[in-house]
Amino acid sequence: MRLSLVIALLSLSACGPGDRLNGTIRDRASLFFVEVQAQFLVDRLSLRYLDTRAGVTQEPVRVTLPTAKAVTGVDVDLSKGVLVEHFSTRETESGLLVAEEPFPAVKEGVLTFTKVSTARGQSVEGEFHLVFAGALDTLNGDFTAIVVPP
Repeated sequence: MRLSLVIALLSLSACGPGDRLNGTIRDRASLFFVEVQAQFLVDRLSLRYLDTRAGVTQEPVRVTLPTAKAVTGVDVDLSKGVLVEHFSTRETESGLLVAEEPFPAVKEGVLTFTKVSTARGQSVEGEFHLVFAGALDTLNGDFTAIVVPP
């Protein structure tokens, strides 16, 4: 395991249980969220961290992967066939609402599921740790995502 991934894993292990997002990318991207949802689309699973405050829905983090990779206890390589996206806006000092920059490409990372239920209202649970290419920023998260219809 590479040193940068070990550092990312250690930074999350101190956080304890619960839905969380953290990492050095927070210096350039909003990571605030209210809830986590899981959506099973035809052949994909989308894990959506949602900020639903003020009547505007934003997604600070969305992880989308092939449904076939959603297996309990198996490490999913986040650098292959998985999208990690950022869809948030922020207000400038002059009051304008602007889109935040998208996340850079993933250099390395893993996602591990501890529970995968596909029925509506059930949960998908796990955690992920990744390092972005370029600036080598990190993003770590854990989740108990409630399954909702697409």
